[in-house]
Amino acid sequence: MLTGGINDFRKIAPRFESEHVNVNLGLLEVVKAMALEKQCTPSQISLAWLLARGEDIIPIPGTKRIQYLEQNL
Repeated sequence: MLTGGINDFRKIAPRFESEHVNVNLGLLEVVKAMALEKQCTPSQISLAWLLARGEDIIPIPGTKRIQYLEQNL
């Protein structure tokens, strides 16, 4: 969802149905604005938020490309 596209199992998940997807896209705009302000990617903002939630939270980012993995490191 951070890319603005829904191209996988999320097409059938309830939180991505039409009434919810608009709310989620609005939140995405907030995350994108934060990322722009901090000069990073929306994914990095999301990872930072998860890491700030506590030591018992361990984000496991998924990626298809090495460059995104390197960015997130």
